[in-house]
Amino acid sequence: MLLQVGWGFLLEAISCLEVSPIMIGLSKVKTYAYEALKAGFKDYLLFPMKELEIRKCLLRFEKIIKNEKTRSNIICLKSYSDYRFLKINEILFLKADNNTTDIFLKKEKEVTAFKSLGYFERKLPKCFFRIHNSYIINATAVSRINYNKSLLFFEDGVNSFSVPFSRTYKKSVDDLKDILGKGDISLSS
Repeated sequence: MLLQVGWGFLLEAISCLEVSPIMIGLSKVKTYAYEALKAGFKDYLLFPMKELEIRKCLLRFEKIIKNEKTRSNIICLKSYSDYRFLKINEILFLKADNNTTDIFLKKEKEVTAFKSLGYFERKLPKCFFRIHNSYIINATAVSRINYNKSLLFFEDGVNSFSVPFSRTYKKSVDDLKDILGKGDISLSS
């Protein structure tokens, strides 16, 4: 049971989080159930708890987690009443173009989004790295890093792409190299 003073504070704190937690309310009385569900709680259990009710709650929780994992692999680009859904693993890199962003996908596809590169930098998962003022790359799609030419290379099975990286973002490229190079076999002497 939450005290009325703590209730508002809890909801305020949760609204500031980047990822909302999945919450289950617990109480001895039903009076707070409606408030909790309205506030975003996924379930509400009453004391004394019965094993069957706990199992059902956990199964619903498991289903929610699976659905959220599936949706987190997709980004949605909205333009007026048009919604385009892109799979994260299909994205090679993003390129800034004034106030729009060109998103380069596997199999020679390119999509333009009416958002800035900075917007995507804040929203994309941790496998994306900013390597230039005009580029964000998907680390899982990089096939080669050439420090002499300051280029990253991608192969999508059909074409090869190269993207420049700048000295300003060299630390990001070094981090990328370290992440991708774990367990590597070096051919240099």
